[in-house]
Amino acid sequence: MNVLHLASWYPHEKDPYSGDFIQRQLTALAENLPVTVIHLVKDSSLNRNDVRLSKNKRTNNMEEWVASYGAIKTGIPFADQLLSFFKYKHLLKKLVNIYILENGKPDLIHAHVVLHAGIVAMEISKELNIPYAITEHSSVYQHTATENLWNRFFYFRWVSFKVLKNAKLVVTVSSHLANRISSLVKIRKLSVISNTVDTTLFHFKNKSVSKPFQFIHVSGMTNAKNIENMLKAFFQLKEKRNDWHCMMVGPASENLKQRATAFGLDAYLDWKGEVSYPEVARLMQESNAHVLFSRYENQPCVNLEAFCCGLPVIATNVGGIAEVVKDSNGILVEPDDISSLVYAMEKMIDQYEMFNGAEISREAVHLYNYAAIGESMYNSYLTLLNDKNKRVH
Repeated sequence: MNVLHLASWYPHEKDPYSGDFIQRQLTALAENLPVTVIHLVKDSSLNRNDVRLSKNKRTNNMEEWVASYGAIKTGIPFADQLLSFFKYKHLLKKLVNIYILENGKPDLIHAHVVLHAGIVAMEISKELNIPYAITEHSSVYQHTATENLWNRFFYFRWVSFKVLKNAKLVVTVSSHLANRISSLVKIRKLSVISNTVDTTLFHFKNKSVSKPFQFIHVSGMTNAKNIENMLKAFFQLKEKRNDWHCMMVGPASENLKQRATAFGLDAYLDWKGEVSYPEVARLMQESNAHVLFSRYENQPCVNLEAFCCGLPVIATNVGGIAEVVKDSNGILVEPDDISSLVYAMEKMIDQYEMFNGAEISREAVHLYNYAAIGESMYNSYLTLLNDKNKRVH
């Protein structure tokens, strides 16, 4: 089975965390069949006509092609966006042709995220008469998202729906996203396959309850993660009790740190900055519970990683979070409801014995390990290609 992957988001030299969840899904799939993934990234430091291709053998069964290309700068943002998109399409098709010369025509093109790799997948599918699949992770289908299809140029909204409509298979990481997309466009075949966790890193380690109680928050510290209101909740919790502490893991701005200082939280928060995945796992294994106060989400990997480490989670009831957070492994709160978050943190501290860390980990590892997710992806290909062969005969 020859499947070529095109990734709209993917880790690269200047941002090793961009689309890392896609990289993990493909690493899981590579346990079942060879994987080649192509990703293009615009690099403003390169000259307009420069293209730099890096081929990396991630595992014996997985190769990553990451190409950086120079940005087009006309001084007109609208023109720059369109011209850069056309350049992206041209370069990605060129790399696909190189792949075909080396490996033969794929049986299937699998694009990860519609904008913009999915558009190229649709065009290649038509040109080569091969099917394509889409895995969608993006929040752009939510009106509440800062960047959504309705505040982008009309063409990208129209073509996104066209890509989804014509795909032989659309995969999402949550039922919530699947339902949202289905409400916007008619899908031929839809499947839900979860994000995955490297359980060699994220696994249960027995420990006693920390004193003070140890919360942890892991994120990119973006607007969607709602750190400002988390700080307000921490302030209110501090005014009630001092038997807690929280590690803040991620690229926090100096402004956020200054606001925390103004709230008198310096003794309660430890800003760790960006750390490696093994270090994230270690910090989770030293903690008691994970806190995530997002404004919108699909299926955040940090919750799954926390579960695998045996941590219960406090998280907002947005996107697909309610599909994985239940009474036995966490507490749901409403987005932007600061009082609700404070109450949940107090409940977590005072009633922590109601959560069984070993059982939380056992269930999560069973659901989200590489073998389980890789097999689900592989089986979806078998079904899709078998259906195609039946129609041919």
